[in-house]
Amino acid sequence: LVVTKDGVLVDRHDIYLSTTTDVADRPEFAGRKRPAPDEAHAGMEDWWVADFTLEELKTLRARQPFDGRPKDYDGQFEIPTFEEVIETAYLLGQDGQPVCIYPEAKAPAYHLELGHDMVEMIASTLADKWVNADPASVFIQSFEPPFVKRMKERNTGHPIIMLAGDAAAYEAALAHEGAPFWDGAGVTHAMIANPDGSSTGFIERAHEIGIAVHTWTYRDDAPFGDAPVEEAMRTALRLGLDGYFTDFPATGRRVIDDLTDPDQ
Repeated sequence: LVVTKDGVLVDRHDIYLSTTTDVADRPEFAGRKRPAPDEAHAGMEDWWVADFTLEELKTLRARQPFDGRPKDYDGQFEIPTFEEVIETAYLLGQDGQPVCIYPEAKAPAYHLELGHDMVEMIASTLADKWVNADPASVFIQSFEPPFVKRMKERNTGHPIIMLAGDAAAYEAALAHEGAPFWDGAGVTHAMIANPDGSSTGFIERAHEIGIAVHTWTYRDDAPFGDAPVEEAMRTALRLGLDGYFTDFPATGRRVIDDLTDPDQ
């Protein structure tokens, strides 16, 4: 989730637009390309979500950002708002219950400097739209410990996840006062499994204090090492992993089904 100029939560993986939309092909927005507005993207020039109103963003169309993946749907879809994602979760659900969603607050400190409090925005949207549904079917995640802490203190009832790209980042999060103040850890495969498939001990330590562990991101077209990505998934699940992210859900589902099949 990122925030538009006029304060609307929209669904993009990054605070910039060039990789996932056709903004570079829109002459009306050519003058909007500018240097990065934050240190995390220093040296980069792009079109930034926070410079666009929702109405302007809705004129763009989404693109597949990964080379080598099918581009069949490029140009067909708008950038959805968070509310539209929630509406879709209900449409895809059954018996009035939505499917699970897992929103990530992107760069909440950056947005806060712009006057957009993502803690309150996400919490209030869910309070208004996630109606008569299990609060545990929404996981809220971020890489920024201050956001995670404030969201946990908000007492939404939704599980709050601390993301970390490596062991050092996770240790840094643990150094914050009151940590761990999260219900789950979203970490890399390398943080839970050694190259030989043995456990690093991360899952065991997390489970001892009631923290679930989810890993990211398993991709058929970018496996870890030489083995197919399924091998990494199987390793993670056998180590006790609680869940994983994958860009190829059919693969992820198949691995889980194989491991739970009594005939396998």
